[in-house]
Amino acid sequence: MDIVWGSGHDSQLQIVLARNIGNGYWLGAERIPEMWIGSQWNLALAKGVGYPLFLVLVKPTGLNPVMAAYLVYLVGALMVARAVIAWCGRRWGLAMFALLVFSPALFGGEFSRVYRNNLIAALALLALGLALSVSRCLHEVGSSPEGGDSALRRANHAPLFVRGTLLGLCFGVLWMTRLDVHWIAVACAVPIVIAAWPRLLKSRAVFTVMLPLGVCVLVSAAVLPLSVAMMNRAQYGIFATDDYGSGPIAETQILLSRIEAAPSHPLVHVNAEQRNMAYRVSPSLKRISAQLEDPASPWKGIGGSLGAIGESSSWFSWELRDAPVKAGIVSTLAELHDFFGAAEQELRLACENGTLQCTAPGEFA
Repeated sequence: MDIVWGSGHDSQLQIVLARNIGNGYWLGAERIPEMWIGSQWNLALAKGVGYPLFLVLVKPTGLNPVMAAYLVYLVGALMVARAVIAWCGRRWGLAMFALLVFSPALFGGEFSRVYRNNLIAALALLALGLALSVSRCLHEVGSSPEGGDSALRRANHAPLFVRGTLLGLCFGVLWMTRLDVHWIAVACAVPIVIAAWPRLLKSRAVFTVMLPLGVCVLVSAAVLPLSVAMMNRAQYGIFATDDYGSGPIAETQILLSRIEAAPSHPLVHVNAEQRNMAYRVSPSLKRISAQLEDPASPWKGIGGSLGAIGESSSWFSWELRDAPVKAGIVSTLAELHDFFGAAEQELRLACENGTLQCTAPGEFA
């Protein structure tokens, strides 16, 4: 798999992770430089593994990853259209299918990149299609008589639980691809609740099905993320699907952003004044102050182009993660997490004992 992108923390990283998985090294070994571009090893858990795994699965087919994601999208569009046909008629269903399939948003911009956003959109639509299919099955369960042969009733429930399992698996893949996709689960729950609630009040059959169905979806959703977390623990000693939005690195940034200081720029999440106050109470962060304050940092160049002169702006999370590596303090992901775990505890203690005023709203970006 050729690597032609220059975004080492984004598109290019996804390709590197996919290459390492395809070569049998999981996300990559920190101490084998040939697997990485520069000091990229510290980013092994910075992005969800969902898209790299998707690239590995797609490669043997010879399909372009963008086209493969579009095929997943087509399956979701077909399922949504089938639900619309069942409720509103063939004409409206076909119109919905055409609207989804030929949406101009699909043929340019983010959707033309070999990046996770097109897969997230496809999986979101697939999840919605599966949720609508589950709601239709619930409608049929609620409409069926409570009596009758129990084996026949179980046979009628089988399609519901198959769809519930697939919906859970879809949620699991979404979670592994990007953590902040809980809004998709909320959107998918709406048609299920709408279909089930009126019948819950009228039919005990629906009530006896809803609880096991919910368990089925939750268990199915947890299988893949838990498997990935266990793989990461075996490889790196870190039980997590990724460490970008949670864990000690993210918590350190959130605590830094909570330090009371004069605002400097709308796009700056942690400014120089907040960092300087943190250096006085955190020996760990003091050790990487030269890297965080380096005016030649490429991250500060990006921030400066947006008007945040001397700041890395929205890219501070990457600058913070890279700093201990550039300082030569850490050489493995476990050491990186231990370093920021210590920094987090030092900041938290200073906030709790009043050494730092940590009353600002915390944020992570």
